[in-house]
Amino acid sequence: MKIIDHKGKLFGWINIIDLFVIAAILVLAAAVVLRFTGVREMRHEIGSTPVTVKVVINEVRQETVDAIQEGDLVRDAAGGQVVGNVVDKEWETHRKQVSTADGRVVWAEIPERYSVYLTLDALGHDLGHVFRIASHELRVGTSITLYTRDYSVASTVLEYDFE
Repeated sequence: MKIIDHKGKLFGWINIIDLFVIAAILVLAAAVVLRFTGVREMRHEIGSTPVTVKVVINEVRQETVDAIQEGDLVRDAAGGQVVGNVVDKEWETHRKQVSTADGRVVWAEIPERYSVYLTLDALGHDLGHVFRIASHELRVGTSITLYTRDYSVASTVLEYDFE
């Protein structure tokens, strides 16, 4: 018995092109399932260290403030890796420095815009010269775009503390 017969069927049973189409559909279905079910919790990898990270998200609307919930598992938009869990959320009206007509610089509240302060429990790696979470080197001032299924926000690291 030939592997591919004169009709182009594999073992006389299925057309080779049909087999490739079915295989592609199965791979695509597996990718979709993995993408939408993914990791639901942080994995404690060998050498990882618990770290508490405080970030600020500036100039967001009330809808974004409402979407962010304690307990959310946030990911890094750059690599899709888990950053950590939101353990605390505080917010206040966003303020900016503005120039007045007489040349002074004063702080002014921006209507309908908020600054959100998040505390995250994360797992990172101490590499000696730098501490890394997800795909970012953790430093004060580092920008990290955080996302969940419901929102994506640009945050700035304010402080961090690892045990």
